[in-house]
Amino acid sequence: MRWEAARKHLSKLISMAKDGETASPGPIASLLSIADTIIPELLWLAEHKKESVRNYARLRWSWPGYFHLAKQEQGRYQALLPKFDKTGNKISKESPIGVGSGLGLSINANRTRGDYLFIISAHCIKTVSNDSISNVQKGYWNTHLWICCHDQSLQILKRNDFETAIKKLFDSFGKFCKGNWSKWKPIFETFVTFHFGPDEERFQMLPEFYKSNLHAAFQMGIQKLWFGEYQKKKVLTAQELVEWEVYLQRQNPVSSVTLHHLLKKIDLASITSGRKTKVGKWGAIKTTLLKRIHSLAPAN
Repeated sequence: MRWEAARKHLSKLISMAKDGETASPGPIASLLSIADTIIPELLWLAEHKKESVRNYARLRWSWPGYFHLAKQEQGRYQALLPKFDKTGNKISKESPIGVGSGLGLSINANRTRGDYLFIISAHCIKTVSNDSISNVQKGYWNTHLWICCHDQSLQILKRNDFETAIKKLFDSFGKFCKGNWSKWKPIFETFVTFHFGPDEERFQMLPEFYKSNLHAAFQMGIQKLWFGEYQKKKVLTAQELVEWEVYLQRQNPVSSVTLHHLLKKIDLASITSGRKTKVGKWGAIKTTLLKRIHSLAPAN
């Protein structure tokens, strides 16, 4: 059933994309989103689970996004990439489809580490410095909760005022670059903490309304902390406690599940070495992510 559903869904997306159909989200955007998620996972499997994937790989023409046995197909991949100079930090010829031109990253093709820290840091830059401004009209503040955790005065604004305030907030930072890092760093810190921080810290940064909202707690995967606050206000019987415990164990529909999975793949032991407390370990992880984001920022 999973196989058939996936094939039908993919076939429909490809057909819509080739026919130039528009939708929300767009079929091309959907295909790219699937590729962004799946290709890094396939690369990880090819590099770390060689024996597990050998029987699959031996009957394939290619390992998606990685290599192709036909030289012509490999050439098609290469033709879509931008061409760099010998140092690897200057593009001498742009990609014909503009790959990466709007990411706002400082890329050195010879030294950029394509690991999970890089993927997470690049995602943070794309989301914070681009999406938060351009996509704010696609949803009200409940869909941009992390921004409201950074500036809770945004919660009381009506929609049009909210959009204006967001634009004003980001305009005040200036262009995202190393020269303006002192202005951008606090909001990146909020974003990183909101998605990756300890549950207790994420819970405390929430607006009061969300601290009492179970749906929001499930979205962020902090329903146990919500329940702790709930118990302070309501006396529960032994039977009710059991029922709640079962209910709260269900799968969390967290919006940032892909990012959380990526973080788990990082060798956190090397980052948190010597830190014994949860706060100390999180501090080391946050510092590492912020350093990576800063290193990817354009010079000016």
